[in-house]
Amino acid sequence: VYGDTLQFRDGHPEERFPYLGRVETKPDGQAFEALLSCPAIYAPVLRREIFERIGGFDESLESAEDWDAWLKVAREGPIAHRARPALLYRLHGGAKSKRTIANYRCAQRVLERHLQHVPAGRRRLVRRRAYAFFRHGYPPQLLTLVGRLHERRDWSAAREVWRALVGLRPAWLVRPRVLANTLWAHLPTRRPPPWWSRRAGAVNGSRA
Repeated sequence: VYGDTLQFRDGHPEERFPYLGRVETKPDGQAFEALLSCPAIYAPVLRREIFERIGGFDESLESAEDWDAWLKVAREGPIAHRARPALLYRLHGGAKSKRTIANYRCAQRVLERHLQHVPAGRRRLVRRRAYAFFRHGYPPQLLTLVGRLHERRDWSAAREVWRALVGLRPAWLVRPRVLANTLWAHLPTRRPPPWWSRRAGAVNGSRA
């Protein structure tokens, strides 16, 4: 059984998340595919023997180890949802959830790991629903992250983020800056993007 989550920042509530309550579940409480399409659940309560049966958390995962565990639990039997806040979740700048690209890559890994337990005829649909959830939250975070990486001149990390970002939002390729960065991200180079070099030259010229 699990409850809703109330996120807050600086003492002020931001949003209430029912998570699986947003996704259609079967009358018998089987929620594996629903949870696979909506990778977030907080404040669960389960029997200790079930947690031990699934082997606990996968410590090889840098992130999304909780989602991986709850998916294993969902395959063990029915899940109940209590539609009231059971957890207050504080947001702050140093939280692990701010490690956006690592979180996203681990989420992809968990998704592909568990899709093998979905009937072959439904895998494409379930994957599409999962990526719809990814597209809801990751792109704004990735844009913020890539901006910081450009400022730090961490070009290797920036290239990885651009590839992930366009994979989630291919329609953004119509934006000239996104297209330029995407082409740069797929080239075998360690040099900064051309527009950055022009910007640096303009800044240096203004200081002369």
